[in-house]
Amino acid sequence: MSEIGLRIKELRKKNGLTQLELSNGIISRSYLSQIEKGNVLPTAETVRRLAQKLNCAEEELYKTPNTNMQKLNEIKKSIYLLESHLETDAIDFAIEKLKSVDIFVEGINESDKGTYFWAKAKIEEYLGNQIETRKFYLESLRHYNNTSLTEKKIRTLNDLGSHYINSEEFEEGFNVLNKAYREIIYSHINGVLKINNLYLLALNHTKIGEVFSAILFLEEAKRHSEQLSIFYKYGNISLLLAVCYKEISKWHDAVIENEKALNYFKLREDKDQIATIYYNIGILYYEIKNWDASEEFLERARKLFLELGHEKGMHMVDLALLKLYRSTRELTIIKDFADNIIENKPINFQISIYLILGEVFYTNKKLRESYKYYERALALFDDEEVTTEVISGCKQMIKVCFEMKKYSEAETYYQILDKLDHKKKKMDILL
Repeated sequence: MSEIGLRIKELRKKNGLTQLELSNGIISRSYLSQIEKGNVLPTAETVRRLAQKLNCAEEELYKTPNTNMQKLNEIKKSIYLLESHLETDAIDFAIEKLKSVDIFVEGINESDKGTYFWAKAKIEEYLGNQIETRKFYLESLRHYNNTSLTEKKIRTLNDLGSHYINSEEFEEGFNVLNKAYREIIYSHINGVLKINNLYLLALNHTKIGEVFSAILFLEEAKRHSEQLSIFYKYGNISLLLAVCYKEISKWHDAVIENEKALNYFKLREDKDQIATIYYNIGILYYEIKNWDASEEFLERARKLFLELGHEKGMHMVDLALLKLYRSTRELTIIKDFADNIIENKPINFQISIYLILGEVFYTNKKLRESYKYYERALALFDDEEVTTEVISGCKQMIKVCFEMKKYSEAETYYQILDKLDHKKKKMDILL
């Protein structure tokens, strides 16, 4: 911005004039705006007439502008760059740019303060500081509420809603996201903001088990994305739809949505998501007893997780393959595979493997081996982490004990089962 443009703007504001009021009868408002931005230089005649309207000598317009005004304009530019960095996920640049803004915030207007605090919230969220994240999103909203910047206000509402979902505060999430949704409908806003809001509403509904409501929001989001040909969050929407369809046992629909997500993430070359989707599809084919297809996708997932060095992904695939082999492999092959994969597995995966082996040997009428694996599983679990799987294993162990005529041990496991059931009920109530 040129100094004369800054000086004109400074004196205009000092006189309490809008651009339209100052430019009226001299030049167009848009031309004055360009002068103040420094994009054009005014003619001598324009300077003379503007000075008359500003009740000052022409020389006043050629003086160096107030340093505060210069600083404010530098801050505005920095905030704009800060916002741009965050919207393109350039977090490191954003953190660096924030340092140049932090020292001079009080003088900026409400809309810039709204953007500044939104940016601080995004950075704190990236750094994992949840308390600060929430505080700054709420501060951003407070400032945006004093402006007419509806779209930026909705952006902050969506981000705050996402924060509440991640914090498992679903009621707060609903309140914030519903407020954003009402603003979107009232203001006839479309595009990315609307799609993101619909996706987040669906995610919130999914988290509390309201699957059918979630499907409605997701279908609207997908339809809106397709109509505008922007395909924003298309892969995420398809993945969440697949989760919802799986919850209501619509296996084929879940496979279709996973395949749509797969195509989307292949275009983005997102190998982490691709590996996860291979795993998802493998599990779905397992549910509909398409063993060959299940194994094919699980092996694809295994190969990609191995390439990525993704240990948890590898553990998940190994466990899924072991479950699959129950239906497709001989007992000795199942045991050999389990022996190969159990080493270095986390405790919860070891428990699952032993429970599967206990079931497999029981099905094959080998009670002694079945008893051994159930015993190992139940000896490993932490009673602070009671799961349905462990409770089921305990019930099966009681059955094995009875069939082996180990009645005293059966009684012991009855007592353990009673404690597990009681603890699980308490946990469910807390949840």
